[in-house]
Amino acid sequence: MSVPPALEAAWATFAAQEVPPVVGAVAWTNLCTRYGEAHRHYHTYQHLIDLLDLAAARPWRDAGRVQAVIWWHDVIYDPWQRDNEARSAAEAAAALQSWGWPAERRQWVETVIRATARHEPLTGDPDELAFLDMDLAVLARPAEAYDAYAAAIRREYRHVPGSLYRRGRRQVLEAFLQRPHIYFTARARAEWEDAARANLARELNQ
Repeated sequence: MSVPPALEAAWATFAAQEVPPVVGAVAWTNLCTRYGEAHRHYHTYQHLIDLLDLAAARPWRDAGRVQAVIWWHDVIYDPWQRDNEARSAAEAAAALQSWGWPAERRQWVETVIRATARHEPLTGDPDELAFLDMDLAVLARPAEAYDAYAAAIRREYRHVPGSLYRRGRRQVLEAFLQRPHIYFTARARAEWEDAARANLARELNQ
């Protein structure tokens, strides 16, 4: 899978502002390799592009740290394992330390990536809440696009027998529906909450 030019351009902009040139090239190669892995069908280059596009349309306290979360939050994605978020967070922290980022800034990135394991905030920071919302924006897509997302997730877990997958998927969907709100910010609730709930309920009834 070739790297989309839009993604390469986005990295160049981020790297020019946040990354020392030599280590930036190493990081970019690593990210391209990871997000281009053959077993990925949703957690791909396109997922990064979608998040970067959403991020570009939002105000941030620190846009650079949010972009770091976007780039690294799924860098480790092994559907056979349960610690992807923790491993992604650790890899992000190591990279940011090598770039000379201050401890507080890189620790924030690490914590927010860990928060994606349950999609529950760990800092309460507005940037974290908005990122977690963006990462679930896919739930509110039009029905056809949502179905394509759900099918892509199933392909990533094709090693799981159908009955077990359906049970696990049902638990995930029901957990979101049982929340008072799927999204944490007023903007995301206004834009996505109703559509997301409709999609989740529809999938549960299939």
